[in-house]
Amino acid sequence: MARVGTYAVLAVGVASLGVILFGRQAVMILGADRSFWEADGVIPFAAAGYVFWALYHVSQTPLYLDKKTGRLVLVNLVAVLANLALNFALIPRLGIQGAAIATCLTFALIAALGMLASRRSAGVTFEHARLATILSMVVAGGALALWIDGLEAAGGMSLLAAVGLKAAAFMGLAAGSFFLVLRTGERARLRSWLGARLRR
Repeated sequence: MARVGTYAVLAVGVASLGVILFGRQAVMILGADRSFWEADGVIPFAAAGYVFWALYHVSQTPLYLDKKTGRLVLVNLVAVLANLALNFALIPRLGIQGAAIATCLTFALIAALGMLASRRSAGVTFEHARLATILSMVVAGGALALWIDGLEAAGGMSLLAAVGLKAAAFMGLAAGSFFLVLRTGERARLRSWLGARLRR
């Protein structure tokens, strides 16, 4: 179960990296009205937040198996209070981006609390080091997206250069996830599975 949890968070994390890195370009293509373009500053935080949200859902499974879901009441209560405080603190200063940051931080908190609440439940010990590596890659992707988007918006980088740099960042982070998170046998099985699908 711990290994499947790692795989689930890895899959969501790698998929989210595409959204995080190319969110600005997607908004520019999909938002015909330029007033929608300011949403690009929200996307990295929202997409990263949902990776933490996926981790929270993974953390609940042992509690369901052990029939100790009462702990989730306290976890969610703390998260609600934290979210209210963060929204009150950040929205007046940062507007819509403040709301996205508050959501991301709340999801990170609820994931951490979920992991804490589920430890030693149903005999499941999650792979914290591998999960931390995945989350680090997602956070790095978010930081890179905000930096590249800021440069492009300020005229310090062309759209083509920004897209190229983001593509390189995505490939690097995806490769990092493949080599740093997956073990040798897991990489071999994944290559074999992908090869079989491609041959079909």
